[in-house]
Amino acid sequence: MSDYTKLEVWGFAHALAINVHSAATEIHGADVVSLKSQMIRASMSIPTNLVEGCGQESAREFARSSKSPSIPRPSSSTIYASREISTRL
Repeated sequence: MSDYTKLEVWGFAHALAINVHSAATEIHGADVVSLKSQMIRASMSIPTNLVEGCGQESAREFARSSKSPSIPRPSSSTIYASREISTRL
């Protein structure tokens, strides 16, 4: 459909994924390995889903997929909850 790198939201999502990955690698301890993994996977899913949406055949399909609250909201909520948990461990 379009070049995802031109989307401002993709730039923000990409930066978020990199920042979350960097922050997650700073969390140490064997008991938080799954938490770190969850944070990284959730942050990576946001830009990945945007890229998949850009691969849609039509502008209408892209608009439908990019406006779907089921794409970024759960992942961003997971990142927030994981960060909150990690600060208390």
